[in-house]
Amino acid sequence: MIRMQPRELPAEALAELADLQREIDNLPTYPERVSAAVEQWPSRRRRRVFDLVEKVLGDMCPGPKRCMFCEDNGAYQIEHFRPKSLYPGLVYAWVNYLFACGQCNAPKSNRFAIFSAGGEVLELVRTALEPESGPSVLLDPRQDEPMDYLWLDLSDTFRFKPIHAAGTPDYSRADVTLRWLGLNDRDELVEARRSAYGNYLARFEQYATRKRSNADPQILERLRHSIGRLTHITVWREMQRQHQTINELRALFAEAPEALEWR
Repeated sequence: MIRMQPRELPAEALAELADLQREIDNLPTYPERVSAAVEQWPSRRRRRVFDLVEKVLGDMCPGPKRCMFCEDNGAYQIEHFRPKSLYPGLVYAWVNYLFACGQCNAPKSNRFAIFSAGGEVLELVRTALEPESGPSVLLDPRQDEPMDYLWLDLSDTFRFKPIHAAGTPDYSRADVTLRWLGLNDRDELVEARRSAYGNYLARFEQYATRKRSNADPQILERLRHSIGRLTHITVWREMQRQHQTINELRALFAEAPEALEWR
C-alpha cells in the first residue's frame, strides 16, 4: 500500500454531495441518520455525480484503476473508509471515499476501530449511540503513508511486516490493516507481488542496458514510463527504499540513480 496522490472533485460535484449529506444530517436522531444513510446509499449511488466520483478515484488508484488496498484487483466499489453504518455524517463526504475491489471491501465491510484517549484499540460496534470520532487504527491510503508503517519483504516472503515494535500504536495500525484486509493471507497477492518484482527488475535492467549503450532519450523515457504503468507500485517503491540491501538492486540503481526519484 502507498498513499494515493490527492485529487479534487469539481466544486459543483462537491456541492451536490453536500446537499445529499444535509438530508441525512437534518434527521433528528442518530439511529434515523444511520438508517437513512444505509438505506438510501444504493439508490443515491446511481446518481450521475458518482460517475465523476468513480472517475476521479480511478485516476488516484495505484495503477490503472487498481484497488487502493491490495493494488492487484480492479477497483469497482466505492468504499466508505469510516463506515456509513457508524458515521452517517460522512456517507457523502468526498474525503471518506476509497476505490476498492470486492475481495478487500468485503472483509473490511463495516468494521472500524479507533484509538481511545488512553491509546487502546477500540473496535466499534453499531449501537443506538453515536460512536466517538477518534483517530483511526486502520490505515487510510488517502490520508496516511502506509509505507511509514509497513515494509515488504523483497528478499524472501513478499509479505508485509510492521515496521514498529509490537505494543506501540504504530504497530497496531499495521497489524490491524494487514489482518482485516488479508494482505498477507491471500496467496494470490503474495505471488502477484513476487511476479511484479520480476517485471520491475526486467524493465529496469532493460533501461540500464539501453542507458549504457547511449540509447536515444525518447527510448529511455518510454522505458521509464512503462515501469510507472506496472501493477503493484508498492513493490517498486520498496525496490527504491531497499536498494542498498539487495545486491542486484544496488548495482542497477548505481547505474541509474535517477530511478530513485521515479514515481
